[in-house]
Amino acid sequence: MRTISLLSLLLISSITVFAQKVLTIDFDQIKQRIEDPRSPMYYPTLVDRFAKGDSLSADELKHVYYGDAFSDNYDPYSPDLSERFRTLFKDGKYREALPLGLKELASAPTNIRLTFSVAICYKRLKIEDSTRLFAGRYYSLLSAIRNSGEGTSMENAMVVLRVSDEYDILKESELSVKGQSLIQGEHGPTDRMELSQEDQKTKVEALYFNVTMPMHQMGKMLEGQITVPGSKRKK
Repeated sequence: MRTISLLSLLLISSITVFAQKVLTIDFDQIKQRIEDPRSPMYYPTLVDRFAKGDSLSADELKHVYYGDAFSDNYDPYSPDLSERFRTLFKDGKYREALPLGLKELASAPTNIRLTFSVAICYKRLKIEDSTRLFAGRYYSLLSAIRNSGEGTSMENAMVVLRVSDEYDILKESELSVKGQSLIQGEHGPTDRMELSQEDQKTKVEALYFNVTMPMHQMGKMLEGQITVPGSKRKK
């Protein structure tokens, strides 16, 4: 196990065949199910149920969260909150921020940080039914990640679609990070989050998050932009 540079990981992901099974998450199977209109996991129907607050099983929530990797809107490194929404939210203008947040969330229903912020908007506006709906969606997405692995080693790391999701897990668990390293191992690139031991309910030294999917997506985005020494760029 060794720490390697981000550029090296991007080069690896852009020139190698991507394995569609990442630890406990079988992305091949998920893709097949969410694209089949006859399947109970058919994505448009499943996401619509999720958005309405229907009670979903752990398997259904897994398909909601990880199925987003096959969405045209999947961009793991885009800002979680738009600048306009962030400004309004920070200034406490929740009534103005809310419609903008809802519009953005409609095209990115698994955006965990935005889901939480929309729930806070409703809470501040004292609209309790909607607060419960979006809080439920927020905790459901976190549970999908937690169900992917214990996170105590690279072998049982939690699988995330966005690096920012790691921090939402840590924040909700009331854990503070004192160091981070990106590690390459046989199971793919993994973030090791070294935890502060102060005021911690658990004595776990670190949590591990597998970032194969976001790294793979970035590699795809950079294809054609990185020239391998000795090669010629295609025109």
